[in-house]
Amino acid sequence: MLSNRRRLNDIVSACVRSRSLSLWRMLMACMAECAQPQHEVSIEVVRACASMLQGILDFCDSPGLLEDEVRWKLKEIFPTLADVNPWNYSSPTGIDQCVSLVTDITQKQDVTPADDQTDDEMDKVLNKLTQKFSLKQLDEDDVTPMSSAQTRISDDDESTEKITAKQFVDSLIDKIAEWSKFKSTLEVDDAILDFSSGFYNVFSAVQNEAFKSKSKAQLEFLNTDAIYITVYSTLCLALRGKEAVPWMTFRDNVLKSGCIVYASESWLRNVYDNAVDSTFGEIEAALLHVVKDYDGLDHRILTDVERLQQISLGKPQEKPIEERIAARWFIASEWNSIVQILSTFLGIKDRRKARQKIKDGIEYSIKGMQLLAAVALELELADRCGWIFEKLVESSCDVDELRTLAESEDQACVESMREKYNRNIMLVQ
Repeated sequence: MLSNRRRLNDIVSACVRSRSLSLWRMLMACMAECAQPQHEVSIEVVRACASMLQGILDFCDSPGLLEDEVRWKLKEIFPTLADVNPWNYSSPTGIDQCVSLVTDITQKQDVTPADDQTDDEMDKVLNKLTQKFSLKQLDEDDVTPMSSAQTRISDDDESTEKITAKQFVDSLIDKIAEWSKFKSTLEVDDAILDFSSGFYNVFSAVQNEAFKSKSKAQLEFLNTDAIYITVYSTLCLALRGKEAVPWMTFRDNVLKSGCIVYASESWLRNVYDNAVDSTFGEIEAALLHVVKDYDGLDHRILTDVERLQQISLGKPQEKPIEERIAARWFIASEWNSIVQILSTFLGIKDRRKARQKIKDGIEYSIKGMQLLAAVALELELADRCGWIFEKLVESSCDVDELRTLAESEDQACVESMREKYNRNIMLVQ
């Protein structure tokens, strides 16, 4: 949610209209609470924090997201970027005050019509947020019923589906690192096509042999188009998470894609469950653009089309000040929480003997700090980058190891000088 610039725009609008950071602080408090090394979810919290920082950068580079009313109120509160004081947000307008959700009955009687209108606006904003945050799901009755041949699956067929679904997810995970190196979205799409064809050929051969050995007719429930669309849906699930891509949405993306697909719902369910339980690599570069183009949650147009439009415009437009003001308001108010989250795995010593998950957490923390430095520079908070550079150096270089190495080099130098001195004395004698 926090990595999507449009969702961030909704949160900013709600906070500006209510003149309160309660919603934002609640989200950050939840993340900070889960960012404890003893919790298994702490690694995901660090990743989420890094995604949130990337979303802040995207939000700052996106003119036209904020409504005119929100822009006017932001400029009224903070005329310039420098007026957003990182250390004090108290003001007569009550910017930093939490609005109570439960009011006294006597207070309700004293509310003026203007206050009623403000409450109505807040209700509309909250309803809008609720509608946008919850994805619409199709009813079970809207799904085209499957044929009787597909519904009558034996125990052997069900076992085969589980095996092939796991093989599909494992093979896809192995390709993530390779696909993330591509520079063009066309290269990624061609690679996904090749993967779909290759997996179908291997799957068909293995299944055919399995059914021949059992004197049964092969039950075809998968084709190349189904694999191709399932790859995109699975990558979207890996990027967005199961909250953004629930099971029914995942299923309908394949079965109701408009293409001729042969895939059983049970096989798709096994793929979904395996993908949720698996750990995918970092989806980056052109692969990230392809996945975002597929689900369309972040962009109204394709990434390549947007890039060509920016090139045709020539000199980039000046960045909007209101988006940067809102971003600085958010980041500066929860700077300590962000630092706490990104520091979760940085104090671990003897990292060479640490588990792989701990090493992954350290890697995500370093990436998050790099993004935090970029955000600080974007929002004119460069004076806070000293801590970031210090932690980056400590994370990249083992200070104790460097000291030991320096001491050994000094000792070797002393011994070399002593040897040279002894040889000179012997020559003189």
